[in-house]
This record gives sequence, structure tokens and C-alpha cells, in this order.
Amino acid sequence: MGSLCEFKNVAATLEKFGFSNGNFKITSVDFKKAIIDNKIDFDDGSIIFDDNGIKRKGYVYEPHYLVTKYGYPKFHVTKCSTIQEFVASKIFGKYYEWSNGETCNIADRNSKTIYRDVKLELCKNCLKELESYNADISFNTKEFYDKLTKEHRHNNSNNIQYTLQISLEEIKKQHEKEQKKLIEEIERQRDIAEKAKIEKMEAQERAAMAEAEKEHLLRRDSIMDLASELDDLLKRNGYEGDSLMKRLKSAEYKLPNTIFKNVREAVKMRNHIVHEGYNPSDIEINKTIRAFENILAHITSL
Repeated sequence: MGSLCEFKNVAATLEKFGFSNGNFKITSVDFKKAIIDNKIDFDDGSIIFDDNGIKRKGYVYEPHYLVTKYGYPKFHVTKCSTIQEFVASKIFGKYYEWSNGETCNIADRNSKTIYRDVKLELCKNCLKELESYNADISFNTKEFYDKLTKEHRHNNSNNIQYTLQISLEEIKKQHEKEQKKLIEEIERQRDIAEKAKIEKMEAQERAAMAEAEKEHLLRRDSIMDLASELDDLLKRNGYEGDSLMKRLKSAEYKLPNTIFKNVREAVKMRNHIVHEGYNPSDIEINKTIRAFENILAHITSL
């Protein structure tokens, strides 16, 4: 290990990763594992963790929580009904961490959002227990942290090398943790971008379909306009009958057979649309429009 002079801002770095004036401070311990290893005890107003023979006061909380639904989790300092049920079940359906830090980082289970440096409030069940025997009460994690005694932190000033070794290990762990979070965030942003891209494409497809449907309806309605135009033209030219089809029949002798057949089918299509609500295909619409346009052009040229 290099000498201390090789490290810049050592004090600030140690403070960032859980050290204060050379004293190592535990900030994250798996509560379930600590219980299984028989390293947890309960005292008035704190939960004791056995750190290799050193009894440290702390609290437990849920680092993964439905924050958007229930708000921040509470912290626990007694064997209240919530913790008692957790310990007694031996199932450990939830994940708790033991800590003696001033604040906590909470991850929302649904959105995966990380809420950093949160000052948690005391569990109501813990508060009732503490009040029942007039114990000293810390209403939030900052108050609890401020009241921690020096005996729950390393204070052996002669063991500097050990402290620095622990600090470097914690820095490495923290770096690995931050790298993992960075990768997860990059993947999350990539997923968001991909989802936005898909949603944009789907929106464009819906808009194109709506525009196509609008154009389809306009062309369908133009069949009625062309039929009316043909009917008026037949009337002006003296063709008799009490309906478009009958007036068209009276003009059959002046029309080429193909034009007459096509327009007769076109009139039938018009009647299907008007009287039966039929919605023809684009091909049928185009065929019908051409038939009307051809006969209009032919009669006008006579």
C-alpha cells in the first residue's frame, strides 16, 4: 500500500464512502443474513449488529419500496410487530437492510427510480413501543444518526492502515455498484427510446390509415355526385323515366354496349351504397367512377 501522501482529498473521499475522521461506519448490512448469522440483537431504541465483536446501534428499513404508491418506507429501531413478524416467519419475503447512516437510498420497485439521501421517518409501531417505556426517541434517521455514541464507530487512531484498507475496499465496491447502475440506466434509456420509436411509428401508421379512410369516403361520396350529374344530363336531353335506371334504359339505343353495361353496374353500386349502406372497396369505387365519367363524356359529345 502506498503512503498517505499519494492520496488526494483522502478525508473527503473517506467521508463520502462512510468514514468520519478515520472511523469506519457501516452503512449497509443484509438484515436477513445478519439474523441468520445470529448477529442481531434488540435494545431499547436501536437494533444491535455484532460487527466482529463490536456492538453497533442501528436501524432497519426497506431499500426497495413502492414509493410512488405509498411514499417512503419507515425505519425500525425496535422489535415492533412488523419486524417481529419478519423475524418469526423465517420466510423473509421482504428485503431489509441494517444501517446506521444519516440518510438512505430508496429504489422504487415499479419505476426503478433511485431516491438518494432520503431522511426516513420512524415506524409508528416502534414509536408506540418507545413511548411505552419512556425511551429516547429519534423521529427520523438524521436524529438517530446524530445520537449515535462513539462506541458504535471505530475509534482506534493507531489502526490507520486497517481503516484505509477497508476504505479502499468500500470504494471499489461503490465503484462497481455505480458502474452497474450506469449500465442499467443506459439499458433503461435505450428501452425508453425504442418504445418511443415504436409508438411514433404506430402513430404514423394510424394517421396514414385515417387519411386513407378519409380519401376512401370522399371518393365513395363522389359516386353519388356523379350519379346525380348523369341523371340531370339525361333529363336535359329528354330521356324519359321515373328513375335514373329507367332514364338510362331509354338512352340505351344511343350508347355503346360496353358503356351501357358498365354504367348500369355503376348505378346498381350507387343504389347499394344509398339504400343498403354498402361500403365498396377502392377497386369497386374506381371502377364505378370510371363508368360514370365515360358515359357523361359520351352523352355530352352527342
